[in-house]
Amino acid sequence: MHASCAAQQQALQPDPPDQLAQDKDTQGEVGGSDGDGGDSVDAGDDMRKNGGGLSKLVDEEDSPLLKETEHIPIIKERLIEEKISSLLAASARGDVASVESMLGSGDITFSSKDAAGRTALHISASEGHADLVNHLLEIKADPSAKDAHGNTPFNDCVRLKHDHIVKIIRKHDPNISFKLANDEMGVLLCQAAFENNLPDLKRLISNGVDPNESDYDGRTAMHLAASEGHLPILEYLVGIRANIMCRDRFGGTPLMDAVRHNFDLRNADQVQKLLRDQGATLAGEGLDYVVKMCTYAAEGKVEHIRLLASNFVDVSLG
Repeated sequence: MHASCAAQQQALQPDPPDQLAQDKDTQGEVGGSDGDGGDSVDAGDDMRKNGGGLSKLVDEEDSPLLKETEHIPIIKERLIEEKISSLLAASARGDVASVESMLGSGDITFSSKDAAGRTALHISASEGHADLVNHLLEIKADPSAKDAHGNTPFNDCVRLKHDHIVKIIRKHDPNISFKLANDEMGVLLCQAAFENNLPDLKRLISNGVDPNESDYDGRTAMHLAASEGHLPILEYLVGIRANIMCRDRFGGTPLMDAVRHNFDLRNADQVQKLLRDQGATLAGEGLDYVVKMCTYAAEGKVEHIRLLASNFVDVSLG
């Protein structure tokens, strides 16, 4: 009995400091305690709940590597963009050897485009580099490929007046033509006619633009040439059988424009005669000219009456 009491008293006595320190170290090694007093059983539960502590550590260690692999496609894309940029820079210089070398790498092709949709042929045609244009066409580059603005290599060389490049492209593709969306082709024709720029007008029309294309107001090159009194433009348009009775969105014809600007033009009589000789007339244009004729008569404007009569307005009406 005395032995039993002694054992109980020994159990109630606190452990010596060295023993406590040893037990604490042992607990840390077995239970993986982080200092909050958790024991090995709790740590085991946590491992099981999280699919295993070892697995979790491996995942966390590997996650930066996985994130790096996600960047690989982006890095590749940027490298391709840089190569395309170098290709277009070489194309701008007309550097055939460099272009051949870059295309031979296999990473990019003659169809590769930059952010603006421009190809090597766009750039070389714009810059007028005949040797490079020839080379690209021989390896089947497309002179009708559109960039982000709808422009093609063929359009570019036409607009930039590289006629030698136009001939090269047309040799490879005889049916190619200059094309723009909406009324843009009509705007270019009207601009050339307004400026009396016959070479530009011929260049556009000879490369597939319809001479009757109109701008946003339905006005054609014939309207503008008649308004400005540009006989060389009118003679060319008449010679290729452009429509002399075309109407703009206000119902006006080239002859009407020539008559309206009669007293502003030095060669007004020649312009109107040229149009009349091709069948243009003011006859049957409604009451508007009848009213004008009566007004001019009341005001004694003989020259105005003679002007309308010479363009077939019936003086007996009114």
